[in-house]
Amino acid sequence: MKSPHFYRYSKSQRTGIVALFLVVILIQLGYYLITSGAGAATTNVFDAEKQWLAHQDKIDALKAKNRTKGDTIYPFNPNYITDYKGYTLGMSTTEIDRLLAYRKSGKWVNSATDFKVVTGVSDSLLRKIAPYFKFPDWVEKQGQDVAKTDVADYELTKSNKGVIESFNPNFISEQKGRELGMTKEQVNRLKAYRDSGKWINTVADFKQVTGVSDGLLNKISPYFKFPDWVVRKYQNGGYQPTKKKSEPTGPPKDINEALEEDLTEIYGVGPNTAKKILRRRAALGAFVSMEQMADFEGFSAKAIAGLQKGFNVGTNPDVTKVNVNTGTLEQLARFPYFNEEIARAIIKQRNTKGKIRNFEDLLKINDIFTLKSKIISLYLEY
Repeated sequence: MKSPHFYRYSKSQRTGIVALFLVVILIQLGYYLITSGAGAATTNVFDAEKQWLAHQDKIDALKAKNRTKGDTIYPFNPNYITDYKGYTLGMSTTEIDRLLAYRKSGKWVNSATDFKVVTGVSDSLLRKIAPYFKFPDWVEKQGQDVAKTDVADYELTKSNKGVIESFNPNFISEQKGRELGMTKEQVNRLKAYRDSGKWINTVADFKQVTGVSDGLLNKISPYFKFPDWVVRKYQNGGYQPTKKKSEPTGPPKDINEALEEDLTEIYGVGPNTAKKILRRRAALGAFVSMEQMADFEGFSAKAIAGLQKGFNVGTNPDVTKVNVNTGTLEQLARFPYFNEEIARAIIKQRNTKGKIRNFEDLLKINDIFTLKSKIISLYLEY
């Protein structure tokens, strides 16, 4: 039986009410279908995520393997670094250009230290790439410090700022000998000598026992530190009473070949004074004039006169050149005739006004060079 109230509305009103009910039903049906589909989709997403997560460890391992393979550095000769190779190694354009210019001049990089000096790369980058340097066999056979050992040598030099700490040559270990430039055979000779119960008491003893070259001896002997009683009593390899020093006689000796014993024969020159001379010579490579004996503070006038009379400078002294345009702050500051203030002024000059062309340009930076211009200029290159 139909409700009488329903028929109180007109036909059009009744049609509208029925349509409204239908719309409500359709909306509810649509909402149900949508929510059911979303739930199923969410379930599917969760299931997919679970499957991916189950394999995530394997995926991460493969990614790491691919990264490692891409970052692998194979051994290479640093003399032949191209622009692209340098870029992949992390070098800057300036550093690459320095290396290329050095090679064009006909020179070769034979060690990690050479590479550092020529290119100016950072210490961190050097430590990263130097272990992969591969030099020709003849370079390695001639005792050039290469690969990982060279990095260790460079770190030693850097930590000491180019200065070797004083040491007793009787207690040189294999590592210390390598750092000093000795061969394994030379170190073994020293060990065998010490194992026999004998001691090195002079530079001459060290030379005779180890057989090191004169060049290496001149480089490291200034840093020998013997006990005080040895310094007082031993001369030229054996016990002798202390000799009374006198004016030097005979022809002058070459100051660049002199040993500590030679220098201490001069009146007013003791072991400490002799070591100062030898250390300065090691820093410069060689003296170029006997006037340089007056450079040392605390030397008596009589000692300077005795040195200038007893020694001279041989022909073609092998000096260590300092390049004022490529030298680092540390290298310039370490040069005996410069200091950190002068080194900073030089770097500022070349960065702001360009390349320093000659010694006259240096005089404009600091006029102290005028006091010893002829001597200082022999140690510089541009």
